[in-house]
Amino acid sequence: FYKTIIQHKNYTPRTIEFITDRAKIEKLNPETYLQFIINNLNNPKDIWHYSFNNQIEYLDRCLLLTLFTFEHSSFEWSLFASYESRLEYEKTEHNQIVTANQFNESLKILLNGFITSNLHNTTPPIREVNFINPSLTDFLIGYVADSYPERKSIISSILYVEQLTRFNPEKSIIPLEKELQTIIRDKIAKSKIRIKEEGSKSYTKNKGHAIILEVLCKYCQDVNVDTLLIDHFKQISFEDSWGDILQKIEYSLLNIRDAPQTYNYIKENFIVIIEKMMYTMSDFDNAKKIPFLFTKYEHDYDKYTETDNGFEKLCDVIESVLQNNEEQLIRDREDSVKGMDEAEDIYDDINYLKRELKSELFPSTYFYYDFGVEIDEDYWKQKIKENIEEMERQELNNDGYDKYFIENSNINEDSSIDDLFEKQE
Repeated sequence: FYKTIIQHKNYTPRTIEFITDRAKIEKLNPETYLQFIINNLNNPKDIWHYSFNNQIEYLDRCLLLTLFTFEHSSFEWSLFASYESRLEYEKTEHNQIVTANQFNESLKILLNGFITSNLHNTTPPIREVNFINPSLTDFLIGYVADSYPERKSIISSILYVEQLTRFNPEKSIIPLEKELQTIIRDKIAKSKIRIKEEGSKSYTKNKGHAIILEVLCKYCQDVNVDTLLIDHFKQISFEDSWGDILQKIEYSLLNIRDAPQTYNYIKENFIVIIEKMMYTMSDFDNAKKIPFLFTKYEHDYDKYTETDNGFEKLCDVIESVLQNNEEQLIRDREDSVKGMDEAEDIYDDINYLKRELKSELFPSTYFYYDFGVEIDEDYWKQKIKENIEEMERQELNNDGYDKYFIENSNINEDSSIDDLFEKQE
């Protein structure tokens, strides 16, 4: 039974402390005690509830909840900055007394059973902090979902937009009331919320505006964000690449609600916007939404497909998606192809995708168009030859190993041991 406990996915030292607490177990007989242990391993909410509320102080809990907002883990520098923001809120709103070294003091306490710390071998070294067990995350999800005051404290003190992920309304796990949405909107309006990626080489002004657009459309659905939306839309440059912001722009276009100024701006500039998006598209899911976006922003899609420019740009989208899928399929399968029929199967999949795309983007038009994706027989003949040669090499090596194993399996074990000691002498 010890092995059952130790190998359980929710096993932690905290579990042992809980299931051996005399006050909890002194009235249990041996059979019910075993069941008590199993129940708490399978559903450790009670364990964490007791530890969270009784074994750490309020500000330690604040640090634990700050780490929780990062969803998976956090590097120490971003956790420290976010915790400092929470401490400022606690001092102002709850009159909490905070020490100068509060972060390190709370971190040290939580490392004794709540969190883990790993040092990455970089220059300089970077420390990453994570929860000791996924069951603690599950407990905190329930804790925050059940506590409006805690949700308000978290939202009021967040420093980075990435900390909002736990409140994603599409997951419907933790509520995000209208008052909390208003707080998010106002923090963005006052530039009191940052983007963690800001300052990195991959960060651009376009990306920053696109991130804010996505946040406003996702986390402020029930409050008026029209002025903010149009302001950030207008600051997105059409000269720079949209490759890294396509998904965010698409999400915003699909999820804008009651924002008439922004809607009219997009409608007036729709063809420029959609063609900029189409230029960077290489995914089927993005491509198939094009007709819907035309309808949403009151543009005639059929008429657009009939123009030379529209037809050409939509064909470019199909070609880009097919080429991207061809590259992916080749990467995934090329080392296992042993015959031309298997290579042809790859292109059967691509041709199926081509028919789907043509059906989605040209639902009422039949035409033949060379999208530049066809089987390269010379490449595949050479690749098949290499794969077969590699397979034969592996079989030869395996045969040699099997032969050696069979020939040596009958050697007398005692004789081998004797030989070993004779060599040592």
